[in-house]
Amino acid sequence: MVPAPGAAAVIAPHLDDASLSCGALLSRWVQDGTRVTSVTVFDGPPPQPVPVAAARFHAECGLGDDAMTVRAAEDDRAMARLGVRTVRFGLREALYRVTDDGQPRYPVRDRLFATPVTEEPELVVGVAARLAGCAEFAAADVVLAPLGIGGHIDHLVVGAAVRVARDAGRETWWYEDIPYVTYRDCADWTALVGGLVPVVAVIRVDTVGPVLSTTTENAAGKVELPTTSLAATV
Repeated sequence: MVPAPGAAAVIAPHLDDASLSCGALLSRWVQDGTRVTSVTVFDGPPPQPVPVAAARFHAECGLGDDAMTVRAAEDDRAMARLGVRTVRFGLREALYRVTDDGQPRYPVRDRLFATPVTEEPELVVGVAARLAGCAEFAAADVVLAPLGIGGHIDHLVVGAAVRVARDAGRETWWYEDIPYVTYRDCADWTALVGGLVPVVAVIRVDTVGPVLSTTTENAAGKVELPTTSLAATV
């Protein structure tokens, strides 16, 4: 059994990423006495008018221009079920970001998954600075961060920012990005793990699909956690 840390921070690009990708593990740690905080980076409201690609996505999800308010309320319920504290940076996610002249930075959704993180260097630096100044991030014995499976630019930015902001000796676990790890075109995602060693296999959730797992740079071995993710039930 991997011992529960005294404090942990899961760095989530969006409001659903902590519960979807790490829900079972966070629940177990809370039950074992860990002080767990979800730090959501991109949860700011959209600009007005809402970019066309974002408005289309809202409609597909059955949401309106208040989508972020609805998502925040959903995340509040999920984190309450898990017993996890929340910190939110209020930055705009990729679909909402605009250029200096007011044009959508990602006018079509396909670009979200086809843009290298090197195209947003200032954002990486900015997110890293916010993390470095976050008390919950600084106090965490273990930081959980997204691997970037699927190549969503926001996930890539957050992963890069964690690498910049963390202390050299900080234990960092890289989690599989749900739902992207379930997609057929992401079948080669294990290449992202590189030299990391899988240490946790967290329960198969039928409504999600694969076994959720976590990798770490500082630990070895593998354990099974007999717990059920709450992400699919909230």
